[in-house]
Amino acid sequence: MSSYAAKKSATTPVTMGITVGVRDLRDHLSAYLERVKAGEVFTVTEHGRPIAKLVRDDPGSARLLELAAQGRVTLPTGPRVRWADIPHVRYDGSIQDLMDEVRGE
Repeated sequence: MSSYAAKKSATTPVTMGITVGVRDLRDHLSAYLERVKAGEVFTVTEHGRPIAKLVRDDPGSARLLELAAQGRVTLPTGPRVRWADIPHVRYDGSIQDLMDEVRGE
């Protein structure tokens, strides 16, 4: 077995974020799903190009969908924004003061 194949095998330990080809994923799907359940993340590639991420389902997502069905929350319509990408604004008052200002109170 080549070192490349060893890195992509579903039965060998790897670090999070490894890439896996569609064929290898298909051939070892059960093993990959067990690893995903354990918290590993895989980027699925087709002809060397990333096409999907294989990640464990967020346990809170079922509850979020339930709340959305009840009309108690609104689901996002765009991609998730990373915390690091959100511009930070300095404010010298309290959070309550800021909320009052935003609400026009």
